[in-house]
Amino acid sequence: MVCSEPLREKKMNTVKIQVYLKKCFFFLVAAISLSLPAYSWDDVYKTHQAMTQHGFKLFLNKAASNRKYSGCRYRSDAIFTGVSIEKWNSIFMKKMEVKSNFEGWLTRAATAADNRFDEKYSYILTTVGSAYSGLRHFYSPNNIKTPGARWLTDEYYLLLENIIEKVNPCIDAITWGTSYTSNAYSWNNSLVLYKAAMENTIPANSSKYSLNGSVSREKLFAASYRALGETLHILQDMTVPAHVRNDAHTKPDVDTMENTIYENTVNTIMNGITPGWYTSDAGNISGLTTAELMAKTAQFTNENFFSDDTIQGKNIQPKHPSVHTFPKPLLDDCSRETTKKLLLKSTSFYRNFSGYGSIPMAQEKLSSKILQNVGNLLNVNINSCHIPADFAKKQAGVLIPIAVFGSSEILDRFFPTITLNANLATNNGVSTLVAKMVHLINQDICWKASGLAAIEYSGPGEIWVNGKKAMDVTFQKGSMPSVSSGNVKSGDKIEVRVLAGACEYRSPVLTVSAK
Repeated sequence: MVCSEPLREKKMNTVKIQVYLKKCFFFLVAAISLSLPAYSWDDVYKTHQAMTQHGFKLFLNKAASNRKYSGCRYRSDAIFTGVSIEKWNSIFMKKMEVKSNFEGWLTRAATAADNRFDEKYSYILTTVGSAYSGLRHFYSPNNIKTPGARWLTDEYYLLLENIIEKVNPCIDAITWGTSYTSNAYSWNNSLVLYKAAMENTIPANSSKYSLNGSVSREKLFAASYRALGETLHILQDMTVPAHVRNDAHTKPDVDTMENTIYENTVNTIMNGITPGWYTSDAGNISGLTTAELMAKTAQFTNENFFSDDTIQGKNIQPKHPSVHTFPKPLLDDCSRETTKKLLLKSTSFYRNFSGYGSIPMAQEKLSSKILQNVGNLLNVNINSCHIPADFAKKQAGVLIPIAVFGSSEILDRFFPTITLNANLATNNGVSTLVAKMVHLINQDICWKASGLAAIEYSGPGEIWVNGKKAMDVTFQKGSMPSVSSGNVKSGDKIEVRVLAGACEYRSPVLTVSAK
């Protein structure tokens, strides 16, 4: 490879020849766009959207019994205006200002993540955007071509290796999705933007989150939620074998898994699961940061599943041994079952997974013997195995729940642990109310690891008396100025409410005493 470490944006801007080659590459991609999709969990079939929706649903179900969320609730009616990438027509994608609630921003981001393009463009060919994203959506725990590299080094899919090496950003998916500085919608930025929105401050260089350059709290929330959604997309990609096994898998070399699993497949899998469906084979993920969770997910997928080009055994090589060789799994470690169709025999390979039993991994093609003989005559390696569509669906039964479960875990890591406390003192019939919102950052592993200070909410709040809104108040750096009133009477029920983004926080209900 030409690059031996992730390129920094400053370096890319100063090397003019690389910029020129990059532009040439985009035009070249556009010219042959029909043959170069770069989607993951093919979003033509809304697979990422479905996984995101189920991840959000699972998060809400788990949050209902989690003490962390006892003082807040999700508000689906809270709408946020922000910048999204939308289809302009059948060929182009365009940056557009849209309005949506929290869940809507997550699912929009599930598609936007696969159609990203340089922020300076307002619209671009869909295929160019998908190529830009595709080069940033791979993470390989093992890469024998470039030891230590986690990014995509399989350039065979374009037969244009020299050009691709010039524009390959050498960025792996986890770095890109969590911390890469030029990614405006990274996990780190989701936290930065959320904190800014909660504190009603405008971060530097935030004009990119608005089409007219005017950035508001509402747009910061929208940008934060979009960044969170794109983070979920990267986690979900870590359950795609091709994405963690250095297998570029673009047409005509498509991957069975991505071209088989549709929205309805995800729904069928998730609607049919039972308690305990998250396989213990994937490992314990408690206490992991978002990047660590992604890496562990990728490691599990890499070590337990094949992609079409990386099926291998001791005597069966993958499609391109120089970039597709991995320690495991191996066909030799699978159980086998041989079937016969007409005069041809075919062997299927199986592995066991906790909670799922025997899962089919790969199958010899009926023409395997002929292919092997032809390969021997031509002195080339021809992989005699493949992953049939029905095998891919059964493998997805293990992988999709992991993607959904991981998505719900990232959502939990995103929302800070915040308490809204209120105090009421009554003297001579006059009640004084004070309130404070406190971010318990030491209880939030990702917020603590981010290096950010605890959130100090600044913004509107409300005082409610006997279930009805009584007055508006304003918080400054987490505190509400004391409010006195002689209009309440003994026995009245008072609470403080704060709608901050998609979360409504409520203090405990206080009762006015007769003192």
